[in-house]
Amino acid sequence: MIQSWRALQLLQKMWRLNQNSLTYCLVAASDTEISHEARLYFVSQFGSMDEFVIARSALLRSVPDQNVLDAVIRTFHRKGVVICKDGLIAEVEAGFLTPSSLVTKIINGEHPEVTEKRPLARLYSYFGRIKQLQ
Repeated sequence: MIQSWRALQLLQKMWRLNQNSLTYCLVAASDTEISHEARLYFVSQFGSMDEFVIARSALLRSVPDQNVLDAVIRTFHRKGVVICKDGLIAEVEAGFLTPSSLVTKIINGEHPEVTEKRPLARLYSYFGRIKQLQ
């Protein structure tokens, strides 16, 4: 869930989108290796690889505001979308996320768990429809 938020934060900084923009941003929003094609894309967006590395480093340390995160979790819960606690645990352990009481309940298993696949599927579907219009 937080990786998706980071990807959207990065996507907002892009001045030109293509059919791979969201995928590139999702990969860049994690600590995985970035493909050569994605690197070329980000260099074209940021002007240099050094500028992108600086932006990515800051992005990987960022998390949504606790109130925003809690609101998203509540919305997901109302809509039947489950949240994977492993991602939240990793963020807390890395020191990036100070858990709210709601996040603590999820981590401790006191709140129903769900999976992140439905919101991403909707997002991919949305961007797929945009691609069809081009």
